[in-house]
Amino acid sequence: MNRDRIQNGGHPEDCLLSPASIDRLRRKGVHGSDWPFYHPSHLLCPSGYRVILPANVPGNHYPGPDNGYFTDQSGNYREVNTPAVSVWGKGPVWQVCVSEYAPGPGPGDFSESFNSQDDAIHAVLDFFFNPENEHFVAGLRAERLDS
Repeated sequence: MNRDRIQNGGHPEDCLLSPASIDRLRRKGVHGSDWPFYHPSHLLCPSGYRVILPANVPGNHYPGPDNGYFTDQSGNYREVNTPAVSVWGKGPVWQVCVSEYAPGPGPGDFSESFNSQDDAIHAVLDFFFNPENEHFVAGLRAERLDS
């Protein structure tokens, strides 16, 4: 991962997810890019990644007809019914955030800090795949009330 590559867009190297972290997410079916989604000067998630659990991948999903769509790396539209997670960091400190409500935070919204990229990736996977994850459960409860 060379910060001078055009795809990188000038993101500092210590803000990039490692190839091992990206592979760990992809092996579970989680969609995300090799490069940050957010600009380095973004106020909330500088050089942050946006990771998504497609609706056809087993895991934590909200029921109901209000599903969204995203474009995968092949240009295909894919359904999603779980909030996207933002991940960003610099060096040893990494953040994981879900922010669905404006103004927020709302039920299921959260922002947590971690002392390693590995711990942050674990938190992302826990949100997507642990049915007892407190943030997923809070969001699911709110979704059921709205239905």
